[in-house]
Amino acid sequence: QTCSHTHTPTHTLTHTPTSEDPPTTSKPTYIQTFLKKLRGQNGKPPPPLDAQGTLTTFIGVFVPIFITAIAAEACAKTTLSGRRLPTSVSVSSVSVSSGMYTPLINGNDSHLFMSLGSFGALSTLLYAAPASPFGQPRNVFIGHFVACVIALCVDYLTNPQFGDAAVIPQAVSIALVPAMVTAILGRFSLTHPPATACALIYISAPASSIVKSLGWRFFVPVYLGCIIQVLWALVINNVVSFRSYPLFW
Repeated sequence: QTCSHTHTPTHTLTHTPTSEDPPTTSKPTYIQTFLKKLRGQNGKPPPPLDAQGTLTTFIGVFVPIFITAIAAEACAKTTLSGRRLPTSVSVSSVSVSSGMYTPLINGNDSHLFMSLGSFGALSTLLYAAPASPFGQPRNVFIGHFVACVIALCVDYLTNPQFGDAAVIPQAVSIALVPAMVTAILGRFSLTHPPATACALIYISAPASSIVKSLGWRFFVPVYLGCIIQVLWALVINNVVSFRSYPLFW
C-alpha cells in the first residue's frame, strides 16, 4: 500500500493596517525637545514661609549684617594698612557698583564699611533656606577662599597698575572670574552662589577703587562677614524647633 502525502501550501501572512491600529510615532527633534523643556517640568514652587519662619528669617538677616556694620564703624576709621583716608574723598569718587560700602563722610573723618553686597545672597541662603546644600559651612568658607584667590590672581593679569603683566582685557576678566569660580566649585561639590558674587565684586571694581586697593587684604571683610553670618546661623536656626543647621560640615 502506497501512502501519499498531501502538502498544504505555505501562505505568507500579511497585515493590512486599519483605522484601529495605534499611529506610529517618530522621535522628537532636538528643537521640539528644547521647546518642550521651556514649558516647565510640572514642578511646584516652594511653600511660603509661615509667620514663625518669616520672623526667624527677618531676625536672622538683620542681626549679622547689623553687627558687621557696627564693627566696621567702630574699627575702620583708618584703612587696613593704618593710613587715614583723605577727608576730601567723596562717595561719588569711588565706584558704588563695586559692591562695597565706600568711605562714609562723618564730619572730618572717613571710614570704610566692611560689608559686601554678596552678604545679602549669603543671608538669603543661611536664614531663608538653611537646608540648601549650597549654604553649608564648608561651602561658605572654602567657596569664598577659592573665589577670592581666583579673583585676585586674575586681577594681576588684568589690572593696568601691574604694568606689562596686564594681558587680559577687563571685559574678559569680568566674565572669566565668575565662570571659573562657578565651574571649579561645582566640580568639587562646593557650589556657593555668594562666593561667585564676591569674586565678581572684586574683579569688576575699577583699578583705582578702594576695593582693589585692599589687594589680598580683601580677605578681611570677606571672612569677617562669613564668620559672623555662619556663627549666627548656628544659633538662630537651632533655637527654633522647625529648623536645624548645618546639614553637614
